[in-house]
Amino acid sequence: MGDEKESRLVELLSELERVLVDEREALRVLDAAVIEEMTARKVALEAQLGVLAQAAGELSVGARSHLERVRELAQDNHLLVVHARSCVRAGIAAATGAPLEEYPSGRQPGATQMAAVKVDIRG
Repeated sequence: MGDEKESRLVELLSELERVLVDEREALRVLDAAVIEEMTARKVALEAQLGVLAQAAGELSVGARSHLERVRELAQDNHLLVVHARSCVRAGIAAATGAPLEEYPSGRQPGATQMAAVKVDIRG
């Protein structure tokens, strides 16, 4: 990757990192307006990164490290969104008396459950 493209990539990744940090704080306090603003900024940055990625070659170690930090921040924010959604659903269920929808258990329908087994570890 050329020096000019590399510096532009680092600039875009730094901006995305700042957006993700701001988004994390907005998610923490459930500030819907800021969350929407950060979403719009991420979409714009994604478009710019997409154009740059098409012309990119091999990333430098510094750019890869920066990209890894951005990925970790995005994953952390995703976890916050999932948790917030779960909390809101639980609040709505409690307020309305509706049953709380839980995550699927992953078991196949009709699968049998093993009975509990008591184990004596004292000998």
